[in-house]
Amino acid sequence: MTDNNVVWHHATVTRNRREELNGHKSVIVWFTGLSNSGKSTIAHAAEELLFSQGCRTFVFDGDNVRHGLCADLGFAFHETFGYLTSCPTNLGTGMRASVLLHLPGLVFSSEVEKALKGATNLGINIRGIYGEGTEIRGNLFQISNQHTLGLKEEDLIETMTKFARMIIDVESKTRDIIIKKARVEFEDKVARSLAILRSARILSSNEVLNLLSAVRMGIGQGIIQDVTLDEVNEIMLVSRPANLQLYFGEILEEHERDIRRAEYVRRRLAEKKEPGNRGTGEPEK
Repeated sequence: MTDNNVVWHHATVTRNRREELNGHKSVIVWFTGLSNSGKSTIAHAAEELLFSQGCRTFVFDGDNVRHGLCADLGFAFHETFGYLTSCPTNLGTGMRASVLLHLPGLVFSSEVEKALKGATNLGINIRGIYGEGTEIRGNLFQISNQHTLGLKEEDLIETMTKFARMIIDVESKTRDIIIKKARVEFEDKVARSLAILRSARILSSNEVLNLLSAVRMGIGQGIIQDVTLDEVNEIMLVSRPANLQLYFGEILEEHERDIRRAEYVRRRLAEKKEPGNRGTGEPEK
């Protein structure tokens, strides 16, 4: 800063004085992630927990700020380039369509790269379950359109739909081959995965995803009868670090999370439900 008219003002109410008044240290926690990933929900839940413990807290929510700063602003639009965003690859329609595919058969048979090879030529990106820059975990692949400029929304959706259906068809046929040629080995993998989930005392989030992948495929092939896809999806979501802490209502270190995650998964898979009662999966009191 070289402008002589801009002067730094030193506050007399210092951080040390605030901490002495509050009776606790001052900390800023910054929640980041994709849109609609639950940042605000987790932030306010964390604030409620800290407030109940006597801490002075305040949530500075970006969406709330934008209601004031951006109240009179519309979307930037250009007649030639369409909607303008901070990312040049989103010019045009500004639409990003995504499909999450579970492809354990193709991964198990080492055919997944071959099956997805033509994606780039169709303008389709292949990402991990949590979007751009994330690794493939639990055999879950996120596919989405790469281009938005010069293309109609209908055309983008049609291309995505055709590609997704083609991959699903290949995956289905691959699973049939696996069952036909290596049924015992596959059933063993499914049984071992379910047994670990029902018995383990420590589970990382990545391990849960990989084990659930085998269980999910076992359900799809009719091998597992006493676990539903709804239960698998619930476990997958609750097992995420932030969601797990929200579920138990306390902040947990990594090792403690792994212990609690295993505890939750064991209890969830061991629940015995009467017909029509899916259970709540609430933590034990």
